[in-house]
Amino acid sequence: MSRQSRNLDRPLVLSARFYQPRQKTHFQLYRINPDGSGMTTLTRADAESYTPRWSPDGMSILFVRSFEKLNPVRLELHQIALDGSQDKKLWETTSEYKPSFYFQGDDVILTLGRKRYVLQTSTGRQIALAERPEGMLSPQGKRRVVGNQILQEGGTVTLPPELEAMGWLEETTLLCATRERPENRHQRAPMLHLVQANGRVQRSFRVIYEQGAEALVRREGPGRWRNALPVPWSREQALLGCERGDSIAGMWQSSLLLDLTSGKAAPFVEHGRLALAPNGFEYVTTYQRKKRVFEGREITLQALYAGDRRRPTLQKKLLGDLVEINSADWYGGTELRLPA
Repeated sequence: MSRQSRNLDRPLVLSARFYQPRQKTHFQLYRINPDGSGMTTLTRADAESYTPRWSPDGMSILFVRSFEKLNPVRLELHQIALDGSQDKKLWETTSEYKPSFYFQGDDVILTLGRKRYVLQTSTGRQIALAERPEGMLSPQGKRRVVGNQILQEGGTVTLPPELEAMGWLEETTLLCATRERPENRHQRAPMLHLVQANGRVQRSFRVIYEQGAEALVRREGPGRWRNALPVPWSREQALLGCERGDSIAGMWQSSLLLDLTSGKAAPFVEHGRLALAPNGFEYVTTYQRKKRVFEGREITLQALYAGDRRRPTLQKKLLGDLVEINSADWYGGTELRLPA
């Protein structure tokens, strides 16, 4: 069995909602097989259920329940069994921040803004950790970028003022972009730079847009790029996150797949998260675009793509009455998330 096909039968869990005429619907959790079969409803709450995560043993699912009708909004962290039973509330708060979390053994590491906690799922005990450092953390957390400075053990490195940090590609390699003057933004593709942790520019290159790529890049506002993210399947590629929108189509986040050797940038998918399969090659992603329809209301069109984007194996099964998919998690896999 090839590495690419190994463990692709492991299930996914989705946060999604369905359209029903003249009735308010909520995001609920659904378990589904990668081929689109076996869809099972896990939650039926009068609240939103977001960001599901598999437990390491695959026997339970963790998720955030948001009561958005309340002021302030109440957020709860819940754990359920594979069939949606044994619903257990682990934690709750009222906050303007959306929590993020991941498993560390049987415990859960929870981040809310800059505050971090350990939640012991067996006892319900909550232990405060040191606050999350400000800035853009490197993959191993040994370095961070704050403004134009790299803070690390042994001293601070100041980046040239014309460079803007986009994201860490490796522990010692940072992708930066040349800050553009507003009057030049429409004239040329941007310059990108691979910068070492010591501040030395290793290589510079200009982005070459492939067909359809430039249309995804926002031409108005503070800048055309939002962030950059490494991909696990290749050290020679990275994702460029960008935001584009207009008065007709609304606003959405999209991404380009950048070849770090040639500088070519190709359209990838419109998404904020990628749920990777256990083999690190296949992926599931959601994409979102608001579009006005003739009745004057706005709907959101979304779909899931499994494997590469030319094989939308889940699209047929999940479109139809499905209005929106918020997030997905593949058991045994990992998540790539473009930071906001």
